[in-house]
Amino acid sequence: MRFDKELELSFDEEAFGLQGLAGYRLVEQLQQQMVAEIEAAPAQHAPAPQALEQRVAAHLARIQRAGALPLAGLGARKSAELQEAVLPSLQSWLAHRQRFDRPLQRQRLHLAQDGLVLDDWLEDLRVPDGDGEAVPAWLALQARALLGPRGEVRPSAVLLPYLRSLVAAACGVAVQGIVAGRDATLVLQPMPQGEALAQLQTLLQVWQAGQDSPLPLPLKTALAAAAAGEDLTRVETVYEGDGFAQAGEADDACWARIYPDFDALLEDGRFAPLAEAVHAPLLAWLAEQVQVLEPGEVAAVIYSSPMEPA
Repeated sequence: MRFDKELELSFDEEAFGLQGLAGYRLVEQLQQQMVAEIEAAPAQHAPAPQALEQRVAAHLARIQRAGALPLAGLGARKSAELQEAVLPSLQSWLAHRQRFDRPLQRQRLHLAQDGLVLDDWLEDLRVPDGDGEAVPAWLALQARALLGPRGEVRPSAVLLPYLRSLVAAACGVAVQGIVAGRDATLVLQPMPQGEALAQLQTLLQVWQAGQDSPLPLPLKTALAAAAAGEDLTRVETVYEGDGFAQAGEADDACWARIYPDFDALLEDGRFAPLAEAVHAPLLAWLAEQVQVLEPGEVAAVIYSSPMEPA
């Protein structure tokens, strides 16, 4: 049995757009290629802004010659759009890499709770050279847009950075995150350890419950419910769609099979409490500890306890 929808990617159609899967993959590919080039070169040979733009243009020319973009004028227009989409994130990532220019040793993340063990490493930590008292920063590139239509940070776009910050804080590692996306750069302030530990314990409990049976917790619908509070009137549309232009999460065959409509999602009474427990802290974190930088702005250095250099 197969539930995933077939994806038809055609670059020669006018419908090709940077918001789709094809555009996302091309932006991600460009970012990865440029990062590999920059990290392979000596630090003193980091490209200037104009040279970075020229390198991106050269990569795009190779992508177009390989047939991954439409032909003729449409291809040139899409190439220009891709360059405009990828350059700001790369410029921000490079500027922050140059400010936080000294790598640190990776930090172990370990937590044991009720038979569950979380054991991982926090890597790619950096501080400004000669400033051992600075809170380390980790840098990340995102191929997607981070902001919504009103300039708000989209919760679904920062789930992985949120979890990274949450686990680090819960394990007692103070770090700030810097996420350079297609349309903005975000600074994630270190979380208080007590709050982070309590929320991570909740997430581990929910995860463990989800191993026993499917939970009524579709992402978009649950995020909308956490934002709405007790008024779930508009949340129904997120799950079922509006019957016209807006598709709902219930269009996904996996969700439709278990919870065919919004009433079925609410039936056992678990949906609202789960949405509140899992996603309300994420929304509070976005409001209180995430800063959207202005174009060209570089994150400030903050201070706490030192870490051992690499």
